[in-house]
Amino acid sequence: MHAVVAGSLFSRFPALKHGLHMTDGRLGLALLIASCVTFSGTRLAPAVVERWGSKPAVRVGSLLLCAALLGPALAPTYAAFVVLLAVLVFLGGFLDVAFNAQGIAVERGYRRPIMSGLHGAWSVGLLAGSAIGAGAAALGVSPTVHFAVVAAVVGAAGVPLLRPLLPRASEPAHDPELPRRPPLFSPVVLALGAIGFAAFVAEGAGYDWSAVYLHDVLRTGGGVAAAAVTVLAAAMAAARLVADRITMRVGPVRVVRTGSLVAAGGFALATIVERTPAALAGFALLGAGVGAIVPTVFSAAGNTGLGSTSAVLGRVVSVSYLGSIAGPAMIGFAADAVGLRAALAIPASLVLAIAAGAGVTKRAAGGLQVIDSARKEIP
Repeated sequence: MHAVVAGSLFSRFPALKHGLHMTDGRLGLALLIASCVTFSGTRLAPAVVERWGSKPAVRVGSLLLCAALLGPALAPTYAAFVVLLAVLVFLGGFLDVAFNAQGIAVERGYRRPIMSGLHGAWSVGLLAGSAIGAGAAALGVSPTVHFAVVAAVVGAAGVPLLRPLLPRASEPAHDPELPRRPPLFSPVVLALGAIGFAAFVAEGAGYDWSAVYLHDVLRTGGGVAAAAVTVLAAAMAAARLVADRITMRVGPVRVVRTGSLVAAGGFALATIVERTPAALAGFALLGAGVGAIVPTVFSAAGNTGLGSTSAVLGRVVSVSYLGSIAGPAMIGFAADAVGLRAALAIPASLVLAIAAGAGVTKRAAGGLQVIDSARKEIP
């Protein structure tokens, strides 16, 4: 539900921009404000989840998210667009913590890794939402009609899916001997957040700049340039859908470390070999390498034992989200100064550094004491 809404929104930004006669700068400002508001949503979620559980948070938040999709399309002015977009992405950030908390509870029940598969479903949903949006745009359907149909269909289809979520009683009770709110600067929280930050910067670099790189630097046509985003997203979805099985065999640390090296190699292939096929292959490697990192980090955050699941997860998600806020601007400023090819060395260096700190993800499902018992569950 979350991903289809996101894909629908992203795919119609050109029409929304044209409808309100926005310049690139004004749209960029709206997106920057939206990114900051998303961060605030991740900070509110832990308190709500801790008090009422993730089930009601996901149920109510998902339906509100569908309804809020209409807001940006109905906005009569630029100011209203900024506010209504902020409401939508606030709910998106809130849900990111809530449904990952629910996913960790389900994962504990299975006693084996499932988080990458859940995030893989999100990637598939994003592709579906984007494809629907592209079709609506090609047919000349207005964003208002498009978003209304998506909100109604996804909301209605989601109602039965929201019923069987685990109740609060299924989520682990807080140990009174542990701090309810772990220090933000706990080394484990910071390390997991730093890995999430680097992964989000690399992922954002691929989504935001891969098409621009092919079009402006390698001088490809618009259709070929757009294919870079498609191969990246498809490779990421595929990697997430198989990553849980791989984690069962080799553990989360090796998955994260190998993924970071593959992603860094993808950046190198795309930027060093000045050929379009190499660039497309490089961005596919980026998606495949980075795909399982964030799900593994979130799973590890839910199993640190430092405090309540929602509190630790909320802090790690918040720090990670800073990468999606700072990354695009950082690469853009660097590209103005040294060119886009050189600027992409920033996310390449960050994702390469993940390999050095991958050991902190050993508490993710599939690591430490749970890996032996988990293997017994899978033939």
